[in-house]
Amino acid sequence: MSRRRVLVTGGAGLIGSRLAAALVDDGHDVVVVDALSAGDADRVPADATLVETDVRDADAVARVLDESVDRVYHLA
Repeated sequence: MSRRRVLVTGGAGLIGSRLAAALVDDGHDVVVVDALSAGDADRVPADATLVETDVRDADAVARVLDESVDRVYHLA
């Protein structure tokens, strides 16, 4: 599988963080978007990028998507 830039919303939650970790382990460039209202930043893999914002903030999410994301997993 080729390396992809992957966005995981809710990636600081239990399921999202496990998905993010698996994607990092598979060699992907992972960006996590999470407001940390229920998640924990410590769950985000060290090799992933955490963008602390709410998915309802359209401008913030658009900035992340402008960085050429290949795949999105929406778990927020």
